[in-house]
Amino acid sequence: MPKNHPDYQVMTLVEFKALVTSSRFSRTVRTIINEHSAPFTYAHFDPKFKKQLLLDMDMKDRQFGYSSICYHVVVFPDGDIGYCRPIDDIPGGFVKDNSRDVIVCAIGDFNEEGDVMTVDQQKAVVDVNAILCRKFSLKPSSQTVTLASWYNLATGELDGGGDPMHHKSSPGKFFFMGSSIDEAEMEFIRLVKVRYKINKLEKEQVVTFNGLFKAIVTSDSLRIRNLPSADGETIGKLERGTTVVVYEEDDRWFRIDEFEHLWISARFADVVEE
Repeated sequence: MPKNHPDYQVMTLVEFKALVTSSRFSRTVRTIINEHSAPFTYAHFDPKFKKQLLLDMDMKDRQFGYSSICYHVVVFPDGDIGYCRPIDDIPGGFVKDNSRDVIVCAIGDFNEEGDVMTVDQQKAVVDVNAILCRKFSLKPSSQTVTLASWYNLATGELDGGGDPMHHKSSPGKFFFMGSSIDEAEMEFIRLVKVRYKINKLEKEQVVTFNGLFKAIVTSDSLRIRNLPSADGETIGKLERGTTVVVYEEDDRWFRIDEFEHLWISARFADVVEE
């Protein structure tokens, strides 16, 4: 093991969120870059030896002249998080100026005939990006939440990719529903935007109002669903006392976002009388 090998941390997503939320960073961050870890694929992943996998990745990066692993955050197939290079340290791996970037790496190879990303890993990758956006006051978009393949290796410019001679394939053609900017905006970035909004609701009392009315959550852990039905998928939770703006009512369900389908049961939310 290298003498200066850092003590990489393996943690749950909840622990990662608490760490980032409570930490104070001195570096200005403007962009999150998403990578995958090929040639370290799912076949190399053993949940009992996560730190060993991080060490193997570290040693490979050192062979290319870096002081340690290039990535700040690594997301494992089971949804756990590896916190590697400190966020206040500039990442490696690109010819561009990385002084304002954070790099998130999903374990796996998501090119054609590679790995199929697990649901747990997908959710964790989305949440990590949303947490970092919230921490560094970044509005999720294709300019702030990016893929490594969108950068021209010759110029360092964010040009959207497409030319295999001057662009990486990472994080792969099958990263979520596609790796082009248009495909990412339809799927990956859209999901990050939803989680970003949910994280804001979980963290802050709503003070703006342009909906039908406000409501206060009366349940200890109220599920946010993607449909106005108990059959809808749970995509987040709100704590007791959270104030939300209601934009639509549908058979005792409240939509709590102006544009996205984020629904809570009206049974567990009291309408605020203005």
